[in-house]
Amino acid sequence: MQIDQSAGSRWFVVPDGYYFHQGHGWIRPEAGQIVRVGLDDFAQRLLGRPNAIQLPRIGQRLQLGERAWAVTVDATLLTMLSPVEGKVVAINRTLRDTPELVNADPYGAGWLLEVRVVRPKTALKNLMSGALAASWMEQATERVRAMCNGQLGMVLPDGGEPIPGFICAVAPDEWAAAARAFLLTD
Repeated sequence: MQIDQSAGSRWFVVPDGYYFHQGHGWIRPEAGQIVRVGLDDFAQRLLGRPNAIQLPRIGQRLQLGERAWAVTVDATLLTMLSPVEGKVVAINRTLRDTPELVNADPYGAGWLLEVRVVRPKTALKNLMSGALAASWMEQATERVRAMCNGQLGMVLPDGGEPIPGFICAVAPDEWAAAARAFLLTD
């Protein structure tokens, strides 16, 4: 899947046609009342290669801003928030065997689930897109840079982009808390 990035940050992809939640999940409207959901480029790079992804069951009702799925990295389970309210109608079963698809193609083959929402236009109102999403992603980038001056100094040795799983570069006893702070979970 080719993504044109007309609005974005220097480090993280923010494609047009996607809507972003502050917990680093995204939605993309599909047909009718269906939206596709995934984790954004920032989240997949923050966490690195997952060992497993726990998805909700089909038929489960999700609430905006509540726990929706979990990602296991090494031995740490990190929950993520739903960017939308509605009923789960499909999950990406391929992720059971190849959870690294969220890294390889976060806006395509690495999607997580599909949700039926009651009012699609209302579902988009609480999310960011376009220039607003790009600005928000730049703010997240600045937070990463600030960490680079301290704990994450070895992440950007050549001044380039963050390495996959860059949050793991903090002290081992602190990385899960740092990841939760970026993902807005407890």
